[in-house]
Amino acid sequence: MIKKLLFITCLTVGVTASSYAQKKFAPGVRGGLSLSTITNAEADFKPGFYVGVQFPIHIVKFYTLQPELNYTMQGAKNANLSYIRNSWNNGWESANQGVKSEDINLSYLDINVINKFSFKKFNAHVGPGLAIMTEGKSKTDFYADLTFNVGVGYQLMDKLEVEARWRQGVVRVVDKDDYYWDNYWSNNDSFNSSFQIGLTYTF
Repeated sequence: MIKKLLFITCLTVGVTASSYAQKKFAPGVRGGLSLSTITNAEADFKPGFYVGVQFPIHIVKFYTLQPELNYTMQGAKNANLSYIRNSWNNGWESANQGVKSEDINLSYLDINVINKFSFKKFNAHVGPGLAIMTEGKSKTDFYADLTFNVGVGYQLMDKLEVEARWRQGVVRVVDKDDYYWDNYWSNNDSFNSSFQIGLTYTF
């Protein structure tokens, strides 16, 4: 009798712990449309996509810590990048300034740490990220970016959610070279910025 009670108790504790662990940690996938641009370049938005995995850890009912690993397309269309051409004439150096318009194609592997605050079916999320460049190294010497992410989400079904997020880089991605003005040199650097909208599915 004691053995039966012990077995039932252990089984109950195991099932309860398993259910609790499943509620505490539920990995999932995310993906959708990314509209990106580069600031200070008078650029148009470039459509692309993002896709990744998420590992939400439910700390308390209203708060979830969510590490993420994403592939994100970045860049811009018709970015106006200035340049300086230096030349020598009779021993004097002169600089010619110009502007060229071109499409910039970039992509990153993002490692995000998102703080998610839930209010019934709605949630707000915010957090930092480290972005490692996988495409576009010919355009810049800065092969990584630090990002700030903020967004909102809405639970459509039990495991399906729609979300919208703004992703802002804080490390210059394209150096627009130097402007020459009244014998002073000044930088006008450009940064990643994008708006993402998509779906998440939790297993």
